Amino acid sequence: MKAQEDYLLNISKSLKDKLADKTLLIISAFSGLLLILIAGVMLYESQYFLTSESLIDTIFGTVWDFEKEIYGLRPYIIGSLLVTGIALLIGGIPSVFCAIYLSEYASSSLRKILKPFVDLLASIPSVVFGLWGMVVLVPFVRRQVGPFFGASTSGQSLLSGGVVLGIMITPIIISISDEVLQSVPEKYKKASLALGSTHWQAIKNNIKNVALPGIIGGVILGFGRAIGETIAMSMISGSATGAPSSIWDTFSTLTTLINNKIGYVAAEPKSVSALALAGFILLTIVLITNILGRIIVNKTTRRMKK
Repeated sequence: MKAQEDYLLNISKSLKDKLADKTLLIISAFSGLLLILIAGVMLYESQYFLTSESLIDTIFGTVWDFEKEIYGLRPYIIGSLLVTGIALLIGGIPSVFCAIYLSEYASSSLRKILKPFVDLLASIPSVVFGLWGMVVLVPFVRRQVGPFFGASTSGQSLLSGGVVLGIMITPIIISISDEVLQSVPEKYKKASLALGSTHWQAIKNNIKNVALPGIIGGVILGFGRAIGETIAMSMISGSATGAPSSIWDTFSTLTTLINNKIGYVAAEPKSVSALALAGFILLTIVLITNILGRIIVNKTTRRMKK
């Protein structure tokens, strides 16, 4: 009787485990299917536009005027790439050094204090960053930075947008770089120190020989986060219609194009379809960068744990 009860109990546990496994699989698959569905809808909605317009001409076109049914995405693609590049220059390098300090120099008690502030920075709404940029940074660039370099600017510029984006992407780069550095086996650092290296030289060797791909992956993920930012960029960009020629110029991005135009063209099927194409291009860029960055980070951490 006891053996039969144990047998039935084991069967019950096995069924519960299988049910939990299948349920979690379905939930995980749903997340992936939802992403595919969103991309599919964007592509489907853009078909109406692509039946009458050339994709190449649209990507390289320089003018967007829905009243004349002219749809050129080049200024917005250039603006997206330039402001994101500036953000990576401004925010990427300090973020990596911050991660090095948290991982290698900060005491455990100090790390426990500083790490939550990094996480808190990631939770600040983008509209707050945009408002801070408009209230503080834009006037400062217009009155101080621009004149110092002999440039005339409204303050709503690539430089201002890059600074705000650079601050916004620091949490993700810091967190991922810190994760990668924490995964470096202690034996590597001890081996460098045993050969006479200083603490900094040991860290530098570990980064160069082991952790660098993972840190680059974190920067790539930061790129994906930055290029998809909407609200802050809509507030700071100045909503230019042409491509910027310097860091002092106003600009527009793919996100600001969609955000600023959709309300005006909601009743125009072709214009909505053109914006759907812009959304699909943006989504493709974000997906590629995020997948690439995550693959690099995962491969690096797995290699170091072996």
